Amino acid sequence: MAGVNEQTEVFSGNGQQTLTEFIEKHYLPWCRENKAAPTANSYERIWKRSWQEFVGNIALTNLTTADVTKILTHHAKSGLGARSLSHIKWMLSVVYVYAISSGVVPKNPVADAKWVKVSRVEKQAEYSLEQVLSMLRILEPLDMRAAVAVALCYFAALRPAEARGVRWADYTGTQLNIRRTVWRDKVGETKTEGSAASVPVIDPLRSLLEKLPSQDLLPDNRASNSPTIPFGLARFNSSIQGYSLTHNDGRRVALNCSVVAFRARASVHTVTSWRDRSPRGR
Repeated sequence: MAGVNEQTEVFSGNGQQTLTEFIEKHYLPWCRENKAAPTANSYERIWKRSWQEFVGNIALTNLTTADVTKILTHHAKSGLGARSLSHIKWMLSVVYVYAISSGVVPKNPVADAKWVKVSRVEKQAEYSLEQVLSMLRILEPLDMRAAVAVALCYFAALRPAEARGVRWADYTGTQLNIRRTVWRDKVGETKTEGSAASVPVIDPLRSLLEKLPSQDLLPDNRASNSPTIPFGLARFNSSIQGYSLTHNDGRRVALNCSVVAFRARASVHTVTSWRDRSPRGR
């Protein structure tokens, strides 16, 4: 075991470090190295927003299932839905899974935690095909990259990070080969193995790609860790993360494209070709 230990991080202490110390000094850095960048960022957000205030000063071995249940119930009564509560619980649970595998604690107090029954949250609005086409008609003359960003998420069912990661080399004229993600300035693999797949390109996405100006290509001679992003979306953060467009005549079109992107993916079943697509592991 000596050789193994030399190559593996050895944690000091016996689980008496606080959750804040363990998560911020060990678990989150590990996530950044081993998880997709959006996933690591999501875990950090959940920790800071939903857990740190309540359990940050508790020692790892002292947290109880009752403590976790009490906090989840608090969030439930504050209006969070079952899906959000599941995400919150999952994040803290995987921290303990990691701590157990590292020999820091013997058990996971999160797994059996519950919360009070919550009312079903209102279903998120989904954009219809007609609504998306209307958006594209507005966006296309204002900024083609914004139109392409929405069309990629709707007509190809790409995650925003996947849309930012496609290259011209991934486009055959009839399909897109999804190979990577770009989140902020980080290039990484797709969220799951099944997400690395080929998806058909149908109109109007195909026609938008054909109109995309060639100047939106990034140069091929960039550093190896900066891929040649085809559609200019790697630089165009606002096309995915929230964008306001101003027309020449002063008419302002405010559009939160992150909402558009995710709702577009949620309602992609309205596109006829979806039934003919080979399923991708999402």
